[in-house]
Amino acid sequence: MFSLNKYSIFLCLIGFFLTAYLIMLPHIDTIDMQIEKGVDIIYTPSHVNGEATQFDNHVKLLPSAQLSRFGSITGKLGNIEYGQSLYPNVLQEIIVAFMYAPIIAISDDMDTPYYALPFFVGLIYLTSFYLIRMFGADLVTALMFPIIMIFGYHFFLFDLFFIPNGLLHPEDIFTASSRIDPWVESQEYELNSFYRIHTLGASYIFFLGYIYFFYKSLIDSASAKKYMLPMAIILALQFYTYVFYAMAAGISFLLAVLWMFIIARNKTDSGNTSQHVKYIFYSGLIAFFLALPSLMHIISLTTNIENSDWLMRIGANKAVDTVFWANNLMYGLLVFFVILSQNKQTRITSISLLLTVLLVENSSVLIGLDIQPGHISMRAVMPSIILFAGCTLYFQSLKISNMLSKYSTFPLFLYAYRVLVTFIAYYFAVIAYNYSQSYAENTYKHQGISASQDALHHWLKKRPNSNVATLLPSIGVPIIFKSPSYLYLTFSGHLHQSVTNLDIDKRLVNVLWLFGADHDQIKDYFNQEQGKSFEKRYHYYYWQRRFGYPLAVTGFSNHLNFLSDMIKNYDVNGNGALCQSSFDYLVVDKLNPRQKVFSGVKLSYLTEVASFDELVVYKLNVEDLGCLLTQNSE
Repeated sequence: MFSLNKYSIFLCLIGFFLTAYLIMLPHIDTIDMQIEKGVDIIYTPSHVNGEATQFDNHVKLLPSAQLSRFGSITGKLGNIEYGQSLYPNVLQEIIVAFMYAPIIAISDDMDTPYYALPFFVGLIYLTSFYLIRMFGADLVTALMFPIIMIFGYHFFLFDLFFIPNGLLHPEDIFTASSRIDPWVESQEYELNSFYRIHTLGASYIFFLGYIYFFYKSLIDSASAKKYMLPMAIILALQFYTYVFYAMAAGISFLLAVLWMFIIARNKTDSGNTSQHVKYIFYSGLIAFFLALPSLMHIISLTTNIENSDWLMRIGANKAVDTVFWANNLMYGLLVFFVILSQNKQTRITSISLLLTVLLVENSSVLIGLDIQPGHISMRAVMPSIILFAGCTLYFQSLKISNMLSKYSTFPLFLYAYRVLVTFIAYYFAVIAYNYSQSYAENTYKHQGISASQDALHHWLKKRPNSNVATLLPSIGVPIIFKSPSYLYLTFSGHLHQSVTNLDIDKRLVNVLWLFGADHDQIKDYFNQEQGKSFEKRYHYYYWQRRFGYPLAVTGFSNHLNFLSDMIKNYDVNGNGALCQSSFDYLVVDKLNPRQKVFSGVKLSYLTEVASFDELVVYKLNVEDLGCLLTQNSE
């Protein structure tokens, strides 16, 4: 067992503050550049203004905001329907909601989670430091590999950075910076998922907790017995933190139990091993019952045929017969850990995690179901694999140095390893620093909200619970934290699971009809080649997953005809039309290219009630629509 002296505590705290600073730095640099350039914009990390996007983070923060404002995990902020229902992914990510809800409640500000994120990622650094020391590696490994993991893991996952010409050309590693640096300089989004508000940023500490207790339980039967309950609790928590942590932990745990069971069956003296397997199995059994509410909810979501449209929108029901891009990397890592792992705990943990990646990422080939490729590798398993790789390399360099000690007392390989990992950690810290400057340069003009948007938000604040419609993501994304959103195209997979594609189409047609839209205008509105990058990404989540890319494919062309026909034959009293599904206000942006596609609004049904420079607010006059009043028969 290692000891934490004052020297190591001081150094790991430096690592904590360095990590937190680098995660916070994009905000600092962007604000500084906005001040320097005199940009007329109100900085806020949770909002956008035309190009940059944070709506992945928006979706993850909605349950936290709902919990902080209403003390409830049912319903969804920005959506007035199904207020008493549990929305998809809320229960499966409720741990993070409970982390951020008090912060939002105390500050009464949706920006504070972004400023709390550096602290949480700093805790991930400290946890990783402790794990590496527990694995038995030296202080240098423990200090450097968390930096490599947090700021560099993304680059190791893709061949294009280190080995673009394949494993047979390892010399490409020496020119990796010539490919990494330009990529970093062009970024308008996060450097990697540790910069995200949820995964990996605030939540990965829980997955590392699973690694800790899993590793401890694998030591021997006494350890498995000692850690049986905490192992069960931390395994179950994965099912309330992030669905891909749950997959990674659950499947790797089952594979490890199966592995150890086979070993026990084939051992001559298998009594102790069998007892070891039993204790670990009991942990899994307890975890299963603790995770049952989340599991039952997942099963209900994925097996109910009425949720088929929702499954399509999250990309979970496409059977694309494709092979995972990083299979060769996974095979290479399997061989690496099989041959070089320093003990059975490292070997079993790392191999079971890698096999889990191979099973899930190749699910389209194995079972005909595409389970959102990349998520379980990039946002669950691979960061922890980097920690295991660092420890393994340390022990191998130590082993080689000991073997050569009869020739020289100087541990050349060990010191070479330490110098190398220190250089790599320094390089990725510099990459993170440079990224912050590049991010600021690429986004300072639009990271935040304009004065007119701010005025709109204050106007809406005085009219709580007003249902607001807009066709523009730059307006619609920030509004969901202020008022219910009528047309929730953004990340539409996170609508209630019972909302069908036709329900969304009807609301879209309701708004398009008020613009007098025809077929050509609708086509121009959805043109993926025009507009800003944020808008293109915005439309991806609904339209690309539904029809593929480019949007000129037959399926989408047919759908444009379908929408156009709905408008031509529009009946305000129809099922799901404005008389049944109305809203309070329509917001337009006179300067937005997508808005300019339409000639104007139908003023016979809409009255201008406010304007804030380019933003105009119309009130929908439901009484002028000609709605037929129906009376209940007695």
